[in-house]
Amino acid sequence: MPDVQDNASPGAGRSSGDLPMRLAAGFTLGPLGVFAIYFGGLWLTIAAFLCGAAMWWEWRRLVSGETRYAGLLFGAAIIGAACGLAPSEPLVAAAFLAMGGFSLEIAERVVGRGSSASFSGLLYCGLPPAALVLLRDAPGGSAFLPLALLGLVWITDIAAYFAGRGFGGPRLSPKDSPNKTWSGTVGALICSALAGAAIAAWRDQDPVFWIAFALGISLIAQAGDLFESHLKRRFGVKDTSQLIPGHGGAMDRLDSLSAVCVAMGVLILAFPDLSLFG
Repeated sequence: MPDVQDNASPGAGRSSGDLPMRLAAGFTLGPLGVFAIYFGGLWLTIAAFLCGAAMWWEWRRLVSGETRYAGLLFGAAIIGAACGLAPSEPLVAAAFLAMGGFSLEIAERVVGRGSSASFSGLLYCGLPPAALVLLRDAPGGSAFLPLALLGLVWITDIAAYFAGRGFGGPRLSPKDSPNKTWSGTVGALICSALAGAAIAAWRDQDPVFWIAFALGISLIAQAGDLFESHLKRRFGVKDTSQLIPGHGGAMDRLDSLSAVCVAMGVLILAFPDLSLFG
């Protein structure tokens, strides 16, 4: 699917020649993600772990320029354990990520390799997949909420892409991402609100709640994308990797969904009796 970071005027961002490759990758990975979320359990845990491990590999390359196997394997193991723990012990999973990252960073400083920001990196790469598994497989959970979030994120990305390219106009954050426009942001919010109204009508629930919810999700998704753009500008790269043809890396592709999953995970933990999402 298109990326919000490409929502500028025609000619900006990745070349139009990448479009067939991007579509092919999107139509391959998208259904696989829906499949994993729908069936949950081991399928989702494995898929979430693979996404988190890919993001961890990209983080290490981006921040420290190295991919030593010991650090990669240790971090991947921590992310896998967090994904497995998340449905039953979400706070333990978060603590496990934090302690693992802290331990790895201290160890790397001691052996004189400097800081690879392992603490922040494991949280950044491990919390989103663990939160996704929590939302789907926690007691009382279902496929509806994570699928609704996925749909709203996709709508945000696609609407921002086409509204930005169609209307252009002032840049949202020229320093962090010169391709993002205010018209893309507004288009994404409008389409997300319409999607929220459609969900409310489908589920026969309060449209005001669902429109507000969809708008909030869209804002969080765009904030996650903007933060990812800030990271890439800081380290002087266009993409975090070329892992996904036409799309860049896993961090490029999952930035919006990552922010949304973490925010919703926190909300569900803070309000465990929230029942409107079942």
